[in-house]
Amino acid sequence: MQKWTKGKVKEKSDNAVFLDQATHDKILTAIPKIGKHISLTNVIEKFKVVGSVARILLRKAVANGSIKAAEEHSKQSLYYPAVTIAEKPVDAKAADTKKGKKK
Repeated sequence: MQKWTKGKVKEKSDNAVFLDQATHDKILTAIPKIGKHISLTNVIEKFKVVGSVARILLRKAVANGSIKAAEEHSKQSLYYPAVTIAEKPVDAKAADTKKGKKK
């Protein structure tokens, strides 16, 4: 039989299926520090765990309040850290002076 494609095959990753208690606790404390947006793929890539373990870790992080769900879908979810820095309020007078005057 002839092989029609000669494309490259993606290398299989050897991610962790089981976690010990120390690693579990370390990952749960590190998940909110990933960045502004936290997704399942971020956790999988950063901590080298399989998807089912990453989903469980994200659910536990939501349950203990360290992250909040921004968007939930059956296939992919997006989260953000619970403690976010509030943006500075824009001064209305400064915005009006810059907006209306041209030199």
